Amino acid sequence: REHAAVTLRSLSAIGVETKGAIVDAGGIPALVEMLRDGTDIGRMSAAGALRNLGLDSVENRAAVAVAGGIAALTALLSQGTSETQEEAAAALWSVIAGESGANRLALAQEGGIPPLVALLTKGTDAARVHAAAALWSLAAGNDANNRALITGAGGIPPLVVLLKESSMEGRSSAAGALWNLAFGSVQNQNAIAAAGGIEPAVELCKAEGSTAQDNAEGLLQTLADNHHLAMKLEELGWMP
Repeated sequence: REHAAVTLRSLSAIGVETKGAIVDAGGIPALVEMLRDGTDIGRMSAAGALRNLGLDSVENRAAVAVAGGIAALTALLSQGTSETQEEAAAALWSVIAGESGANRLALAQEGGIPPLVALLTKGTDAARVHAAAALWSLAAGNDANNRALITGAGGIPPLVVLLKESSMEGRSSAAGALWNLAFGSVQNQNAIAAAGGIEPAVELCKAEGSTAQDNAEGLLQTLADNHHLAMKLEELGWMP
């Protein structure tokens, strides 16, 4: 089974037809089962395969949820090896990215937000990036409850740290998550500023033509709605 999971992880990265063949052969339930009772390598590989299958496929994301994959992946965020945690966070991001809300709700109900926040400080560099990307999606749209869960778990300070110190991908995801958290919340806007989030966001605006720049600009535009923070932004030379 471990060898099969490793093989499916590789095959699932090849293309749409190969992904379809894996799904048609019952691959998603089998991979979810591997998450629950496989070896460390088997679990890591199964999570990687599910991540690949979820990319650009609403149907596959739904199938992962129906098979119990969200709960199984959430468990691995705190129980797996560091490598497995990386893959589990990435797979959860894949399953909820662009989703209309059901999978985001399911992840929150399974208790997935606190361990994702914990990965921001305790995970490997890759796990931190994937966790930030998942939190960015979780805080999107009208998910006020998810935003409250993220801030309640202490998510703002480590996201600000990531905004300062991570790779461009990580900084982009952190800026996107903070942007969503800041929207419509003076309390969160002030918390982001208190954690030191304004200066690195201003710096990130210099990454021209990137998603990171767009997210940083969006974050700062939202912070500028706060009169006191608008004054700070003006002092730093940033104008909306």
